This record gives sequence, C-alpha cells and structure tokens, in this order.
Amino acid sequence: MRTLLALLTTACAAQGCALVSPAPTLELLKATGTAASYMLSRGPTAATQTIYHARPVPRSLCIEINRESPTGDVVPALQAELQRHGIDSRVYDSGTPPAACPVWLRYTAFIEWDVPPFGNEYRAYLSRATLTLHTAEGRVLASSAYEPTSVYEIGRWSTTREKLAPVVTAIVTGVE
Repeated sequence: MRTLLALLTTACAAQGCALVSPAPTLELLKATGTAASYMLSRGPTAATQTIYHARPVPRSLCIEINRESPTGDVVPALQAELQRHGIDSRVYDSGTPPAACPVWLRYTAFIEWDVPPFGNEYRAYLSRATLTLHTAEGRVLASSAYEPTSVYEIGRWSTTREKLAPVVTAIVTGVE
C-alpha cells in the first residue's frame, strides 16, 4: 500500500506528466472529439458528376501526364486502380500521343495544405480531381470527379488511391 501511495504522489508531483487528470470528463470529451474528427477525415469518398457512354471496357489505355497538377502520387494511384479493373496502362508526356493508344486518360488534380489530426506539420492532400477518358480522335467516353461532398470534408486525409478508386470505377463501369 505504501508503494502505491508513493507512486501516486510521485506521479502527481512530476512535471508535465500526470496519471490523474483534474477534469477527467473534459479529457475524455477532448479525446472522443479528436478520435471522431480523425475517423471522419479518413472516411469513404465517392465519385461525382459522372458522364458515361456505354462501350466495351478497354484492355489498355494511355495516361497523359499533367505537368500542371502538382501531385506526384496521382499516376501511381490511377495505374493501381486501373490494374484492379484489369486494364493495363502506359504513361506518356503531354502532347506526345503515340498512334498505338486508342483510349486516353487525362486528369486534373488539385492539392491543398493543412495539418492532419494528431499531426503538427502541414501536409499536402488531394483536394479535387477530374478524370476523363477520350478516344484518340478526342471523343469523350467517360468523365468523373472527386470532390469533397460535405462541410466535414469526410475523407480529406484518405490516401490519393482511396480518393481516386471510386472515380476510376465510375469511368470504367459507369457506376458511381
């Protein structure tokens, strides 16, 4: 018993570290709010503004790199999601269309900076993106977008791949 009393006295007297909070209910509310905020920010995302013209799913397509979009993880995320749908992809620089590409995927992506929950430094995240499938002649086959859909920005801190997955599914299958 003396050991427990000594341990509690030492813990309460220690600077910057306490096992017992003077307001445990307040601490519990703060922790619950932070956890809820984190879960909302990592929540599911959805495709919006989908336009889809029925056609056979392409076996392969070319992705045109958009040098105006400052996100480095968009193309790998697109390729991974296309592969999940059984579509091979090749990446080409803007303005260099090879004749062997009957279907093109073009994208725009925008980033914003903010501090994530439980973080202390600013980090970039994908805030909006639009994907469009074109024929080599320029005819639009499908288009869809990722945009935050609520004031709570559910999914803000999800990975780029998690954000783009429903958009890729929408342009490939037409289902949002």
